[in-house]
This record gives sequence, structure tokens and C-alpha cells, in this order.
Amino acid sequence: MRMRVGDLDVPASHTSCVTRSDLMEPTPHGSGSDEHGATSRPAGRQWEKTLDEQFDDAEGLGDDGLLVVAPSGVTPGDLDDLSAELAGTRQAEPAADVEARVRELIAATRRDAPPDHVAAPQDPAPRLVIALDSGSYDEFSPSNVTYLINDTVDAGIVQIIIRRGGIDIALTQLVKPVESIKSRYRDIAAGHEPAEANQLYDSIGHELHRDKPKLVSLCELVEKADLDIPLPQAGAVMCFLDAYPNFWPKLKPAIDGIKFKSTSADERGGGLFDDNCVIHISSLPCTPPGAFARLVVHEMGHALFQTILLNKRRIPVELNEDKVAKLLPADPSERSQRCQTLQSYWNEMSPEAQTYYRAWLTLREHDGRHLHGLDLWLDPCNHRLDPHQRREYQAREFSEFCAETFMLFAMGDLHTFVANIVLDDTVSVAVRTAWRNVWWVLGRVALPLLLD
Repeated sequence: MRMRVGDLDVPASHTSCVTRSDLMEPTPHGSGSDEHGATSRPAGRQWEKTLDEQFDDAEGLGDDGLLVVAPSGVTPGDLDDLSAELAGTRQAEPAADVEARVRELIAATRRDAPPDHVAAPQDPAPRLVIALDSGSYDEFSPSNVTYLINDTVDAGIVQIIIRRGGIDIALTQLVKPVESIKSRYRDIAAGHEPAEANQLYDSIGHELHRDKPKLVSLCELVEKADLDIPLPQAGAVMCFLDAYPNFWPKLKPAIDGIKFKSTSADERGGGLFDDNCVIHISSLPCTPPGAFARLVVHEMGHALFQTILLNKRRIPVELNEDKVAKLLPADPSERSQRCQTLQSYWNEMSPEAQTYYRAWLTLREHDGRHLHGLDLWLDPCNHRLDPHQRREYQAREFSEFCAETFMLFAMGDLHTFVANIVLDDTVSVAVRTAWRNVWWVLGRVALPLLLD
């Protein structure tokens, strides 16, 4: 069946089908959106009225026998306007009026924040799930430890050493100790006692062995029986999911799987939530477990928290990157249409989403100086994921701010940071208010995802 809207002859399937990628917002690292980063129609739009309700039999057929169907709420005048626009005969909106509407939109997004929702972060608040690793990047960077790693068991041993902040053996002399620990781990896994006792080596072997059931559990969740990632990394991911047993049942319907050791994420910072709603995580053998788990939870934040906050709608690139002002020098006709799209999107954002967005606009200033950044080690392309990079990363795009703040909140890294900053009189009132409002939104949107 085909439908006619104005002078357009359109297959019916093109007007009624809403796919999951229409409803879910991937991380901006992904592709597949249009040049503005938005879908061409509001998510979930349906043709609501029956044909009999919308048209009389005689009026419902065009001259060529094609059925003429309009969505509910569309008047004949609207269709006339559409036809005029397609024919190029519609009168252009005065440039001054368009510019005024663009400036009104900018002012709406930057309106002063409402009074503080809370004086300071309140309980309940997520507590620290897994500590960020003790070892420093400068000492245990991949360039210093890669030579020790031949497989995932070696990687797991090195990751435990980093998590512990090192052992009393120089990195340049660790080849034989790693081999010895691997041998002891295999003995322990087989139920044998090592021939010679070594308290340090045995403790690392036992720590590896304790994470083995976690890998089995992760394999079951992601439905990949042969998943082979370092045991401490699997253990860290499961530590998060075990801490919030109600989170995975909410996440699973929102994604189409998690792919570990995915090369698709290698040039995307090590993690990617793509247009097909798949989470990709790179192979990161030198990344210690605390940092690895946070990279995974960041992508989960795109998939669930950001999606819920934005009501399953893609955020247009101008809003996502704070570039609405760039519409001002654009061609008036293009500017008018785009401004209408952005204004409609903004008006349909929930109060929580608008509050979060305005807080981001404040916190992104000065390259995100007042954002919270952790050291998440190194991505597969050797880009440092240090605290400065993580702050700049969030400052560039609202979607990354959503994912990173969810991760920080869920992992228990944010409570102390926000509590300290809102009590710091040397920090501007605007920044303190922004963080209070961030915490309020996280409590209303993120916390139920974790606990309810």
C-alpha cells in the first residue's frame, strides 16, 4: 500500500515503521543518524486514526486512485503549506523573525537554574562498588607491562599486581614471577596444592581463581560461552551487576547485546554504544579491573540512563554539542526549519532532562574544569584516558556527560566529590547549584534504575 501526503507518493511502510534505533540514542561515537544527529520524525509517532475517521470514501482517493492519508491533527491547511514548501512557492519567514526565534531558543536553554533542589547530596546514595586501582599509570602503563602478557591469564596476573599497587619486585624482573604465578593458578584451578609454598604468588593465584565463576556468570549474561577476557575484568563487571541485581533486567531489553574484545570500539575510546543498540568493548589487556568496569558502565549509561532521561529520543547535534548559536549565520530558510525542530525537541524534554542540560552548560565551561574526571588508563589507539581527558570529553557533548556522570554515580565515585564541591565557598554559586541539580536528577532517574 502507498500513501500520499501532499504531492508525495510514499510507501506506507516508510511512514509507520519505528525501529529500535529510532528510539535509542547511541553514543556520538556511533554512526547512522542524519547530518544533524536527529531522526526525521518524533520517536513513536503513529498514524492514529482509522481511514474511515479521517476521510469520506469519495474524498479519500486521489485522481490516480492512491489513498490520501494524513496523520491525526494535520489540517488541509497544513497539507497546503507542505505542498507550497515542496513546490518552492511558500513565502520565506523574515530573517529577523528567524533570528529572534533562534535567540529565544538559546535563552531558554540557558535560563538561570531553578533554586537548589537539595542543599547537599542526600542518602540513599550508591557506595563505592569497586575501588579504582591503586597502581599509578606512570608506573604500570602498557609500555611497561605489555611484554609480560601473552594471554588472558598473564593479563589477569598483571592486572592484580596493578590493582594491588605493585609487589616488591621490579617490573623489569617480573617475567619469571608471572610464569610462576600462572603455574600456581593452574594448580589451584585443578585442585592441586603448589609444590612449593610462596605466600605472595599463591595469594595472586587464589585471587584469580575466585574470579573464575564471575567469568562464567558473565558468559551467561552476554550469551557467549567462549568469552575469554581477563578474570579480574570479568570479576569487576560482575561486581557491579551483583551490587545492583535489578539493573541488568532493565538494561537487557534496551540493548541488542554486549560484545567484548570488539574491534568496533578500538577507535572509539575503547567503548561504543552503536546505532543497533549493541555495546562494544575493546580488548584492553593492560587496563586494570577498576578502570575497565567503569568503561563498561559508561556505555551502559548511554544505553539506559541517557535513553530514559531523553525519553528514547535522539538529541539533535546542535543541542548535544551546544551549537545552537551556529544557526544564526545560516541560510534563513534552513535556519527556520531547523530551529523549529530544535525548539520542539527542547519543549518536549522533561523537567529533569532540561535541568540536567542546563547544569551541563554551566559545568562544561573552561573545558569542564568543574567536572569530575578519573584515570581510566589508555584506549587501544594509545590515547590517554586521564582525568583531564575525561573532563574535556564530557564538556564536548551532553551525551557523554550523561554516560560519564551515570557511571560515576553508579560506581560510587560521585557522592564525596559533589558533597565537597557544594560546601566549597571558593567555587561559584552557579557551579555548586549545577552539581546539586545534577545530583537531584540522578536521584530521580538513575537511582531507580539501580535499586528499584
